[in-house]
Amino acid sequence: MTKKNIYILPIFFMLLIAIIVYWLLNKRIYIFGYGTLMSIKSVKKTMPNASHFHPGLLKNYIRIFSNQTSEGPILAIREVKDDNQYVRGVIFDIPIYEYNNFVQREKTYKIRKISVLDHNNNPRDCHMCLEGDNTIYSNKYIEPSTKYLLICLNILKNIDCGSSTFKNMKMKYIHNFLDNSYLSDGKTSIHNYLMNTSSVTLKDKFYNL
Repeated sequence: MTKKNIYILPIFFMLLIAIIVYWLLNKRIYIFGYGTLMSIKSVKKTMPNASHFHPGLLKNYIRIFSNQTSEGPILAIREVKDDNQYVRGVIFDIPIYEYNNFVQREKTYKIRKISVLDHNNNPRDCHMCLEGDNTIYSNKYIEPSTKYLLICLNILKNIDCGSSTFKNMKMKYIHNFLDNSYLSDGKTSIHNYLMNTSSVTLKDKFYNL
């Protein structure tokens, strides 16, 4: 090896490291949120550099309270063969170095990349949470986690406050959540559940959306 090569190699490796670091700092990935990930405040607790929050629409899927937790079922999404079913959610992007934060936060789910329509009706490949190992498949009527459902209803009430792209879309989000979200039985809509629930807190929140 010549003296020239000895000097060039360290420079080459330094440049390579610089390129990798630059890529890690600037590469961003898209996420589609349909529950607590629709809240900018909630997202930024674990992914502080998340940005560009805007509406997204996932066709041929429903929300379903099938992810069992110690406090009761929380939301997941399930694919259905029905063109009239879709999920209105929120698309945002994060730096790739925060991806592990996302995975850890949503560790009870399977993370997959699926095409979502953005606010300009363009397809966007987004990472999202699908049903995981704690999924309820029995089709039994099980009441959802009250705490989690209240959080979702609060998010819906303020959905148009985060970005101008959500302007005048609040009621579309509310109706989609109420009518296209189901209990673990896959039949009872959240709308019907809230109409008949004995929980005064949930009922009050429902009527004040």
